[in-house]
Amino acid sequence: MKNFADRKTTIKDHVNYLKSVNKETYNQMMVELAEIGKLAYFTKTLLVFHTKDLRNVHGPVMNIIIKYLGFSEDNFKKNIVPELTKLEAA
Repeated sequence: MKNFADRKTTIKDHVNYLKSVNKETYNQMMVELAEIGKLAYFTKTLLVFHTKDLRNVHGPVMNIIIKYLGFSEDNFKKNIVPELTKLEAA
């Protein structure tokens, strides 16, 4: 059995952290996803399938993840979910 500390960070971890520290920003992100018609893709694909290849994330969704969750384009090119950095709530 894997140790929890050995578990890789997921997009869902980043989303849950944002939701816990800054609900308003989380809500803005969800509205923006809905406005471009990608909310279902985000919640039913990216947040459910933790092994999803970042290189296949739809471009508009990638831009929102970069904007709200602090990922970089390099994370998507290298297929690496960054470690969750616990920042103070804005």
